[in-house]
Amino acid sequence: MSCDEIWKEKGVLGCVVQLALNFGQSRWGVGAGFVVAGRKGPFVATAFHNLSGGVSVEERKAGAHPNPVQIELYYEGREVAKFMPYVRQRSLFRMQDHPEEAGWCDVATLSLSALTEWKTKGEEGELFWSCPGIGADLESRDYALRDDMFLAAGRDALVFGYPGGREYFGDPIGVGCKIASCGGREPQFLLCGPSSAGCSGAPVVARDFGGYWHKREGILERKSPHVPIVDQWLGLYSGRLETVGSPAERDSTQIGVVWSAQSVQMVASAGTRDSI
Repeated sequence: MSCDEIWKEKGVLGCVVQLALNFGQSRWGVGAGFVVAGRKGPFVATAFHNLSGGVSVEERKAGAHPNPVQIELYYEGREVAKFMPYVRQRSLFRMQDHPEEAGWCDVATLSLSALTEWKTKGEEGELFWSCPGIGADLESRDYALRDDMFLAAGRDALVFGYPGGREYFGDPIGVGCKIASCGGREPQFLLCGPSSAGCSGAPVVARDFGGYWHKREGILERKSPHVPIVDQWLGLYSGRLETVGSPAERDSTQIGVVWSAQSVQMVASAGTRDSI
């Protein structure tokens, strides 16, 4: 199957990559990422804390050093690249230029062209390097990707990640959630659902069946009723909110944070590289 065929059959699902985080001494973790069709070429988007070895953007800006971690990148169940996020004290990836002004944006982007130097040898992973990425126009007989769905709190959404580090025969697993709060122009919105470790950096989509609802002049109308599955890419899943209190008292909630698609594209086009 060619990359174009994978894209038409799987859509957003066909853009997801698995990140194996190797900390050495048998310590490892799993994260997610996905390919996006950016204005400067395709790139991989993931959570900043995946590439910093678990250090948050806020901690990093306060002076904390990133933890050394080696990333193994898998696509369609095959390793396609292996790299260290920081080379010669500088990051390969881009992050929000002024994260404190953007709510401590937990997004990192890495261009495919910059990643080719750490490409895994062999032809098995070649499909990854020609992946068009989310954002490319798509409509086939069975699937469509749109950007004008009616979205509100209570709307169904899917987080395509690796909950608990698990996959489904090489594919990510779609964790069912609902939009909990969204402001439209805010850099982030909230999801309610059972997302877990292994979903950090995953794409979030709204999904509808037999067309989708679009709002025009205050009235909902049904569009593309002939298409069985319709998705809209909403953003990048970062992690769960914590309860308010001292660090010793904090606990995770069922509410997750998603950085909008616009925030992800902004990091890719105008972000900065981190320096140690």
